[in-house]
Amino acid sequence: MAEQVYGEAGAPTCNILTEPKDLASPNLKCDQDVEGAKKLLDEAGWKMNDATGVREKDGKPLVLSYQTTINAVRQKEQALVKANWADIGVQTDLKAIDAGVFFSSDAGNPDTAAHFYADIEMFTNAPSDPDPTTYFDGWTCAQIAQKSNGWKLANSNRYCNKDYDALMAQLKKELDPAKRKDLIIKLNDQLTNDVANIPLINRTTPEGKSTTLVGPAPGSFDTNFWNIADWHK
Repeated sequence: MAEQVYGEAGAPTCNILTEPKDLASPNLKCDQDVEGAKKLLDEAGWKMNDATGVREKDGKPLVLSYQTTINAVRQKEQALVKANWADIGVQTDLKAIDAGVFFSSDAGNPDTAAHFYADIEMFTNAPSDPDPTTYFDGWTCAQIAQKSNGWKLANSNRYCNKDYDALMAQLKKELDPAKRKDLIIKLNDQLTNDVANIPLINRTTPEGKSTTLVGPAPGSFDTNFWNIADWHK
């Protein structure tokens, strides 16, 4: 996906948090194990129907609904995922929704990301500042988006894990930088290992500057022009 769709604008990742780099987890590997995936499905009772090429269990085919926004890059990503899942016997039904609808706060529209009426949905998500406390708080039980709160809260995944919440509570009151880093990495790893979120691509913006220009210092949480007053030749 990184090579065929993003090129220099993205790299594969298994981490939900990739910036700041010193907080990114070193523990997760993005290996594609097709045979391992087939074995897991076999062990779970999903047996291949050779006539259809789709796995079945108790007479029901393994079919997943997969939604995202209408966007050329998104549809290429969907096609790649669908083809890879077909290789292990999973049928994928794709849906593309207008971005204005998908990201809207319309409580009455079932096609918003917050409603998440699908098996899989895809969008870009990242922390807005170097301290990811608020970002990780978005997966706590208290943040579940649902009808009672007008689908307004951050946890559209509706992931709820008491162990995760306990780590999050520790992070909110911990001041020691080393201990905070350890907690942040544990939160990242738990979300990925629990498959609450499936990271795909660490998106970046390719950059370049004149060799005679001194001063540009691009970062992840501000405009590249934040210190333009100091630029000179």
